[in-house]
Amino acid sequence: MAVVTFVKGRVFMKFRFRILSANKRRQRDVRNFGLLLLVIGFCLHDPGHSSLKYLGILLLLWSGMSWLVQKAWSNGWFQDAPWVHLIALVVLIVADVQVGRVLRVAETAIATFSEQMLQKGLSEPPKKREPVAKFEHGDTIRSIAFSPIDASVLASAGGDTIKLWNRDAPDTPEILRFERYTDGVDSVAFSPDGERLVAGGDEGITLWSVPEKRFIDAFDYNTATVAFSPNGQRIAGAAWDLNLWDITDSSNFRKVGLFKHRTHDAFVQAIAFSPDGKWLVSGDSQGELKVWDVQNERAAIPPLKGGKSSIRSVKFSPDEANRILASAGPDGDVLLWRTRDWRIEHRISTGTVLDLAFSSDGNTLASVGWDTVDFWAVENGTPIISFKERARSVAFSPNGNTFATGGTDGFLRIWDVSQSAIPQQLVMKDAVRIIYFLPKGSRPQLNIRAKINKIIKKVQHFYAEQIEDHRLDRRSFTFETDENGEAQVYLIKGEFTAGYYLEKTLTRVEDEIETRFDLSRNVHFVVVELGSKRIEENVCGQGRVNLIWGGGELWQTKSGLACIPTFKNCFDWQTAAHELGHAFGLDHDFRDDDFLMSYGGGSNRLSQCAAHWLSRTRFFKPNQQFFDKPATIEMLHSPPNTQFEITDADGIHQIQLLVVPTSEVPPAGYEVRANAEKNKRSWKEYKEDGGLMLHSHYRLNGEEQKVIELPEVQTEKVEIQLVDVHGNITWRKFDLDENSEQSPENP
Repeated sequence: MAVVTFVKGRVFMKFRFRILSANKRRQRDVRNFGLLLLVIGFCLHDPGHSSLKYLGILLLLWSGMSWLVQKAWSNGWFQDAPWVHLIALVVLIVADVQVGRVLRVAETAIATFSEQMLQKGLSEPPKKREPVAKFEHGDTIRSIAFSPIDASVLASAGGDTIKLWNRDAPDTPEILRFERYTDGVDSVAFSPDGERLVAGGDEGITLWSVPEKRFIDAFDYNTATVAFSPNGQRIAGAAWDLNLWDITDSSNFRKVGLFKHRTHDAFVQAIAFSPDGKWLVSGDSQGELKVWDVQNERAAIPPLKGGKSSIRSVKFSPDEANRILASAGPDGDVLLWRTRDWRIEHRISTGTVLDLAFSSDGNTLASVGWDTVDFWAVENGTPIISFKERARSVAFSPNGNTFATGGTDGFLRIWDVSQSAIPQQLVMKDAVRIIYFLPKGSRPQLNIRAKINKIIKKVQHFYAEQIEDHRLDRRSFTFETDENGEAQVYLIKGEFTAGYYLEKTLTRVEDEIETRFDLSRNVHFVVVELGSKRIEENVCGQGRVNLIWGGGELWQTKSGLACIPTFKNCFDWQTAAHELGHAFGLDHDFRDDDFLMSYGGGSNRLSQCAAHWLSRTRFFKPNQQFFDKPATIEMLHSPPNTQFEITDADGIHQIQLLVVPTSEVPPAGYEVRANAEKNKRSWKEYKEDGGLMLHSHYRLNGEEQKVIELPEVQTEKVEIQLVDVHGNITWRKFDLDENSEQSPENP
């Protein structure tokens, strides 16, 4: 606030009026500038620009006050009046307060403007996928079904309750409760005409009238899964036995068939009628598929092996010309069977599957895992869309534009899968997507997008040159670009301040970005704004492949994640290239300090092994066949003469053997510390933490089988990974201390 001294008041007043400006030209300039800001503020509807309006109003008030005071003084209104000093004091106090407000508003406007300028060129991430409708069932929903004649009607089963839903009246579902259901309802199915609904559970099978919402009859039979025949005349139910009931005569339902499974001591978890009603397929807890001739009530063919563990779902495609049976379970593979000869046509590796569903046109197959819903193109097995959702069951609507998931949280959700609803998900395949991660309270770096663009292009060029230098076809990864061919950089704003992301950086960043992006495919390159900080106690970056369970002891990968901070010594193309190498499937190679995947001072070239590996991966050779025949990695002999046998019917491109090092002396490519003793201690910590390094590699170029040896290497653990000729990567770990394979936990 201004300090006023009442000495020589007239001179004092003239001085203060100059501050208000008695100059008419200045008053006009201030007024015009205020009007300009006011107009701009009103034209920009974004709330972030509202401060411009306030600044314009204050400038207009300031101009008007200058004019009024100058006018009063020139007309002699305040001449020689004893209270003129008091008026001047009030005017000056008000002016001083207004100046403070102007400065605060100006500061806000400048901050808003600078924030927008710093974020210029950064793209908004895709909106989080939300259901178009959501209903609360109550318990985990174990089964759902759409009415085949009305896409707005669907049924859900969970707990001891069956509910009939109508999308037009979501708050008033019809509750179908059978007094004998206490342990739960496991399965529901509509009749082909939509008039009846069958439900099965531990206490039996119930039949309901859909139009009348009433109970019709019950069959005293423990069942885990039920199905209607295509003509609507029979119901199949299965648990330890597989049975058929004829419901043609509503006054005399009768059991017409008994297909015994108990001789196999296997629990039947999935059944499905073929669309023509000729076959009934059942899948059991031992991974066995049985195809039944419905008319003759007998097995049509010998049992099929559908997996290493149980079969949780079987579904027929509606395509008559090229009918397919899909089967899946926890072992990580979706098998597509040709029904003309009951042979496996294709295999999709995806991880645990709890339920399957075909779209009405048969072109799309949906699979539900523990926390993911995936959609696949049936023609070539290509992933279409994937998103996080803890679902237990899935079903397509009759028109195929929507599908429903039954959640483990008790909610039934309906999702839009029309072409207009998923354009963002179809932009990239087998490429690199770039994300700029901004913690809460942090400001973007000036020109950050241009810096990232320069780095990623340099990395891309580096890989292309290095692969060509090894006499391979020149190629590199692709990354998402805008219409001008520049890197598309998405801005993700973190939920926490920068300090939170200094530890467990990759995991914490991943948890937040996976709500916006599908991390199950492509490589995501994340630049984290941490200013003058490294991550993970002085680490410059992190990178890895995203593993999915491939059944048994095998793991597979279709995607990767790399992360570097904006710390000055880490925010460069060499660090980015190294961490992206991990995301492409490369591990540490300390044999030479010039290798990119080493910690050496040079780290500026690819090894022959790395170049050969990358030349076949999906990220360097996109649009390869997605179907994947299973690989095997087995130990033939335990130490000391360790041997492994690797097979892949698709053809093996390269095998890499990784070991936990045992040498006390750091290899040439391990130069984390300049001081030799400190570097030795760091090497010891690396070994104790189970860090791996490349031991050897084998270039097979399409061979289907290879036996490799690990002679005279005293190592605790061995990891073997292979890339086949279609770019599919398979991985397995062995614990040699126990002289046996180390099996990963079933996710």
